[in-house]
Amino acid sequence: MGLTYVADGIFVDDDPISPEEIREIMGADWSPKLELIQVHPFVEFKSLERAYYGLSIHTLNPAGVPKLNPATESVNVGTQMFENVAPLRDFSEAFELIEKGSVGLLEEFPFSEIEEEVDYNKVMGVLLDIKVPTRTQDWSPYDKSRIKLQSAWNGPGVYDMRDKPPTKQAESVEKYELDGMEYWAGDTLDFMFQGDEWKEKLRELLVGYLEGLS
Repeated sequence: MGLTYVADGIFVDDDPISPEEIREIMGADWSPKLELIQVHPFVEFKSLERAYYGLSIHTLNPAGVPKLNPATESVNVGTQMFENVAPLRDFSEAFELIEKGSVGLLEEFPFSEIEEEVDYNKVMGVLLDIKVPTRTQDWSPYDKSRIKLQSAWNGPGVYDMRDKPPTKQAESVEKYELDGMEYWAGDTLDFMFQGDEWKEKLRELLVGYLEGLS
């Protein structure tokens, strides 16, 4: 299963429901008109804590390629709640834990956004047992060279604060959140297909679609 990010927190499964499965589910209500569409599973995140999952109809263009956005019809199968698909710990809190030697407490929420290299270097100073000065200009050339030698600074982004040195996991908070949503979208669709409710909803969706054509 591959997922395509459409927009506004919506992920669409690249693989449509098979024509054979549609025939079986529709039974005597199947129509040749259904050969002109594809039905794709989708997940729509309303927030980092809540998402809808369901099925959407996509019309085919002359080349047989589905138009993934917008869907002509859709139906929700259910709602999935999350604690947070992309949790972030405030940098100052993460730094304080590292400073206290409480790195183990980072495990639950290990990722933080670091926007400036000077903040990254503060973490490096603690990890290398260097006294962190109040002002950037007070770093000694020797301490700067030690930090630079072992630094894994790779520009602003989201870093894993458990690593020594911290390593970059995403280019931005937005990318980090999208990665989290994509992962849980796949997990959510796997969950949807474990039951049979989606089949009932699919039949409801297609019957309504055919009625709209008549």
